[in-house]
Amino acid sequence: MKTFDRPSLKTLRNDLEAALKAVEDTHGITLEMGNMRFSASTCRFTVNAGIGSQNSEEKGLAKKAEFTRDCWMYDLKAEDFGKTFLWGRSQQPYVICGLNHRGKKYNVCATNTKGEEYRFAAEDVQRLIQKSPAPKTSKPKVEEPKSGLTLQPTPGLFKAGSKSEAIYHYIIANPDATKGAIAKALDTHYSVVDRVWKKVK
Repeated sequence: MKTFDRPSLKTLRNDLEAALKAVEDTHGITLEMGNMRFSASTCRFTVNAGIGSQNSEEKGLAKKAEFTRDCWMYDLKAEDFGKTFLWGRSQQPYVICGLNHRGKKYNVCATNTKGEEYRFAAEDVQRLIQKSPAPKTSKPKVEEPKSGLTLQPTPGLFKAGSKSEAIYHYIIANPDATKGAIAKALDTHYSVVDRVWKKVK
């Protein structure tokens, strides 16, 4: 090793973690590689030690902290942790849950809908999270008038084309709807619905 760069530091980290695993087993403690700083000729690691084994919540937090700290080694970003991508012919969703430093190629860990963890190549994950569609936001569903119902004009009651007339038609078409549901469906204030309601009911 003649200089410190990403590939050489990845190899060095793998060897150090393997050595730390032996120390963990010998002394019954947990050891975790911490932050890393380096230049072309020097590098510095920190090691965090703990008594006993971690529970599932602690392990999850530790994996997230490790991902945030080391994701740059695989051209990923801290905010990629927890992102979903689709994989395979069936386009099964996987959620990014950590890193695997010891792998030569498959360095990103992700779980499927059954909670099973798999490892993926970082370049594949980069490509797939960019392709994955953004989550859809649902809009309030406005019910259409029931089949066969003819809406009659409302002479003298409401101005044609007004919000009040739209509320009137909605009430006629959906007699079981509550005032709150009507206000939400038509994106209007509850008091406006109440005013029309009193004239119709």
